[in-house]
Amino acid sequence: MSASDPRVQQLVSMGFEVDRAIEAIKINGYVASAIDWLYKHPPAQFPEGRKLGSASEIPEGQKVGTSESNEIQIPEEQPSAPPTKVLTPEEKAEALKRIDERLKQIRREKIKEQESSELNHEKIRREEGKKAIEQSELWKKKKEEAEALKAKREKQRDEDYSKKLKEQVRLEKLARQQARNQGNKESTEVKKPEDQQQQQQQQQQQQQQSTPVVTTKPTQEYNECQLQIRLTNGQTIKGSFKPADTLTTVMTYIDKNRTDGNKPYTLQTPYPRKIFSPEELGKTLLDVGLVPKGVLLISNVAI
Repeated sequence: MSASDPRVQQLVSMGFEVDRAIEAIKINGYVASAIDWLYKHPPAQFPEGRKLGSASEIPEGQKVGTSESNEIQIPEEQPSAPPTKVLTPEEKAEALKRIDERLKQIRREKIKEQESSELNHEKIRREEGKKAIEQSELWKKKKEEAEALKAKREKQRDEDYSKKLKEQVRLEKLARQQARNQGNKESTEVKKPEDQQQQQQQQQQQQQQSTPVVTTKPTQEYNECQLQIRLTNGQTIKGSFKPADTLTTVMTYIDKNRTDGNKPYTLQTPYPRKIFSPEELGKTLLDVGLVPKGVLLISNVAI
């Protein structure tokens, strides 16, 4: 605590001594309480108005009541401190009024500072909320764009797959047509019994054309059949089978390796589209024209 403290300076401006003002502020802490304390504890003085000195203030050589003699030596007079100004009731009331106004001003400043702080806090909170909303909208927009791009890629993949199958069917039809043309050409150069045999072969070819085929013409020379099976989730599984295996065997293989759930399904060929009935599941892969390789699709059955 020093004399530069605003509270001490305020008490000094009211007429109190610096030392007593410092002491009052140390004891009470507040100016109003310090004023009451100063009025209740006036400084101790001699009758002449001088302050009562301590034993340490007696000059050397002047002793009071020593053991060697009964002389009483009175210390020399010290210069007295200026008398403390005593405030009149009107001055005291005026001082208290100034203190009260000062305290009210301090309270108003604190309230104003608190309101300003709350206003800044609210402003910061709104700005942070606005940024959070913008971030959320940006994330949502990016998510929608990613989903749209994914859907576009899946659609393009399906279209490419469909084009590939159509081209494969077209090439197979062209190959069969060329084979028929070649057969017709050879039929003009053979005898009548051979004509009958060629006619039977053409009938067999027509029957094979009515059967959904997506690969090259199967022959008895193949000992293995490669199938591509497209699941309902767009994924494809591949399997190797024997020409004598039935469609039931293929379904057993699908049940063990499918990744699109366990719903009931049916087997079908893409181009030309052919859905196999339960009665046809006993047919071999050779019978349905899936040798040496072919493509099958599965579709869920509505329950």
